[in-house]
Amino acid sequence: MGEKKLEFSSSQKTSLISGFVSVGVGAVYLIMSLALPRAAVGMPQAPKVFPLGLSIIMLGLGAALVVQQYLAVLQKAKSGASPAAGKQPAAKAKEKGKLEDHTKKIILTVANGVMYALLFSPIGYVLSTIIFLGLELLLFSGLKRWKMILTVSLVFSIFVYVLFSTVLGVYLPRMPILGL
Repeated sequence: MGEKKLEFSSSQKTSLISGFVSVGVGAVYLIMSLALPRAAVGMPQAPKVFPLGLSIIMLGLGAALVVQQYLAVLQKAKSGASPAAGKQPAAKAKEKGKLEDHTKKIILTVANGVMYALLFSPIGYVLSTIIFLGLELLLFSGLKRWKMILTVSLVFSIFVYVLFSTVLGVYLPRMPILGL
């Protein structure tokens, strides 16, 4: 039989990997959510509701992404077009460059999030959030807008800290390094 081999473009491969990772993380999160203990007071299942909802959404969106990409490739295979059909070599190189830039930003955002989590307790909410938000805005806005980045990072971090501690009564980690 002359079955056609399915060809995925680089962006479709990235989307498929993202979908499978989302399904995997969602499945692990679902299992961990089901293992949460029941509440001693109030509704026994209350601690599980949000994590379960989040895991189900993650599973659903990941599966939808995988199915969407697979159906797109099947449709192109039926029509006889290849994933890169009609694209000039310059367009292919530009798409590859965009993908690499996009992937780099994702990796830097994940690394920044890990750094934020590690710095949160030692240096407190305000300083760690200023650093995290500043780096994220720098990553997506560029160095040309450094004044805006610094202003937004400072104002947002301090505003949220004051809002939580005074209005909502939720105390975020202070700045142990500075003795505050």
